[in-house]
Amino acid sequence: MSISAMKQALEALEKLWDIIDDIDTYGDMAKSDDKLYRSLVERRQRQRFEQTGISTDGYELNGGAITALRQAIAEAERHVSYVCPNCHWSLEKQVFAIEAKLKEKNQ
Repeated sequence: MSISAMKQALEALEKLWDIIDDIDTYGDMAKSDDKLYRSLVERRQRQRFEQTGISTDGYELNGGAITALRQAIAEAERHVSYVCPNCHWSLEKQVFAIEAKLKEKNQ
């Protein structure tokens, strides 16, 4: 997985965590005012896409770092199956096998 995809995923995860934390804070702020709570949460939800580029259809997350992460995982899986199709090696062995195959191709 590329460093860039990992950084994007971490950044998105941190932003999504901030959103959850904000919603928890809104619950504390508006304990007796459901209308205020709902308006704060709805406003924060609208900001979610602007800050992360991640959206949902109600079932899956899409866009932004999620897309980059899925692409990086798919690429890593392609390399693993190229080096060792249908094998059940540990991740460490798979990484060494991929590195060896890449070094072999570059010589």
